[in-house]
Order: sequence, then C-alpha cells, then structure tokens
Amino acid sequence: MTAKKAPPAARTAGPAKATQAAWAILRHPRACAAVALFVASFAGATLLWRHVRETVLAGPDYRVAMDQFVVTPPPEWIVTPVRDEAIRNASLDDGPSVLEDDLVQRVAQAFSAHPWVERVKRVEKRHPARVEIALVYRRPVCMVELPGGAGAEGGMYPVDAAGIVLPTADFSPLEAQKYPRLVGISSLPLGAAGTSWGDARVAGGAAIAAALLDCWTELKLARIEPASPSPGEEDIAYDLYTQAGTRVVWGRAPNGPTPGEAPAEAKVAKLRKFAADREGGLDGADGVLRTIDVRPWNDIPQPPERTAARVEER
Repeated sequence: MTAKKAPPAARTAGPAKATQAAWAILRHPRACAAVALFVASFAGATLLWRHVRETVLAGPDYRVAMDQFVVTPPPEWIVTPVRDEAIRNASLDDGPSVLEDDLVQRVAQAFSAHPWVERVKRVEKRHPARVEIALVYRRPVCMVELPGGAGAEGGMYPVDAAGIVLPTADFSPLEAQKYPRLVGISSLPLGAAGTSWGDARVAGGAAIAAALLDCWTELKLARIEPASPSPGEEDIAYDLYTQAGTRVVWGRAPNGPTPGEAPAEAKVAKLRKFAADREGGLDGADGVLRTIDVRPWNDIPQPPERTAARVEER
C-alpha cells in the first residue's frame, strides 16, 4: 500500500512556524540579549577549554602514574614485578590520561601479554587518576626437566596446569625442588614464557601434576614420566615414581579421554588411602619395591556412609 503524501500546506507548516517563533524572539530585546549571552558564553567556554585543555589534562587528577595502576596482589610464587613490566612493555609509563578512549583496551592488552597473567578479569578507570586491574595469575604445577644442564637446551622449566611455560627467573634451584618433576621429555618449548610448550606429553604430565600438587610431598613422590616416550603418540600413558623407587601406574592424563580408567580425583584418593593404610606409605617398611596400579575402577575408596536420622510420627 502506497503511503499518501502530505499536502503542500502541511509540509511547509513546520518550517513556517519555526521562522515565526524566531522572529517573535527577535522582536523582544530581552530575549535577544539572552540568546546572545548564551551564544557568547558557549563560545567563550569553548575557547577557554581549548586554551587550558592541555594544562588540565596534564594535571595529577587525570594523568595515571605507575603507582596508580592498581592490580590484584600476585601470589607468593611470583617474584617478577608483573605490574611494572606490563606497563613499561606497553609504553604506558608516560602517564596516560584517564580520558583517553582506548586506555582500558590498551591496559587489558598489556597485562594479557604478560607470561604470569592467565586472564584479565576487569579494567576500570577512576577519577582522580586511577586504573584498577583484576587479574587471574598462572600457578606453577611442575618442573619439566630437560637433560643438558642450564640454558636453552636443558635445565628445569616451570609450567602451569595447561602446559604454559612460565618465567624461570622466579625460581631458585631450591624453589624448583618443591614442585613435581616431569622427566622423559625430549622436545624444547616452541616459544617464550607465556606460550604453550607445544608437546602433548608436557600438557598431560602437567595436568597430572596439578591433580597431585597438594599431596605430592605427603606421598613422597619424585617424578612423573611418560610410559610412551614417542612425541608423535596421542594416547599417552604415564607412570609415577616415589623417592625410593616404587612405581605407580597412573595411566592417561586427566586433560583427555580416559576410557576404562578411574578419574583423576579417584586415583589420588586411592594413593592417599594406600599410603595411609600401609606402614611406610607407598614404599612400605620392608624395602621391597612394588608396582601400584591406580587405574581400575573396582577398588575406588568410598566415602563413609551417613546414617540418616529417623523422625517417627506420633
């Protein structure tokens, strides 16, 4: 259906009325003076702002100094000054203004690029000058031991639960010994700290280390080792070894499919129960080395039964 056009008189009524209103204002001197005063004030304010803009924006209320970038406090294992490095690497240490439209995006990108930052949860600008950044930090779960000593071709490399390489400078040899150790790895990291190692065997071993991190020392475990050392294999199984040499058949890593195997939390519970029920822990007191298989489902420790209170009706 075609819309009808308004008659010519209706189309010209609006502009005509506006013109009449304008002439009505101009016929009153006080109204003219008010309009002129408003226009002059607006123009004056605009000129004044252009003149003082740089001075105002350069003041401490708008410029964000280094200590006004407030981040989530890092955990104890991080020695690197994360905030200072992220700000300097992104050239944000020159005191950017909180009025800059892209400041939030620039700050988020700066911290996302830092190897110790897993995720940037939130960035907020405040006045007076202040930027608050909520961060989730990466947590080291194991050390990947490469043969050859220190340097690019050997040494101990910290990784998180996803197999992301972490800065080695934050760990002294004494600190490195506190973490689970992943051995039997022949590949080198594909990139710098903050990127994935690039080897499925490292990612799987790191996932196992994360599952055992809280009880690693308690169980007197020494290392994690791929039972299938070939870098090209996808279905990788792993063994654990205690400090005395007892072998624990762990099986597949928890970050992939584990058909026919107990889940990682059940495997950990089995190891803890075995160590608690046996004199001498996993190694025993007789000095005889054994093999412990935690893969089967049939001997998963069950939680104690709860007796429900019975309420009798009267």
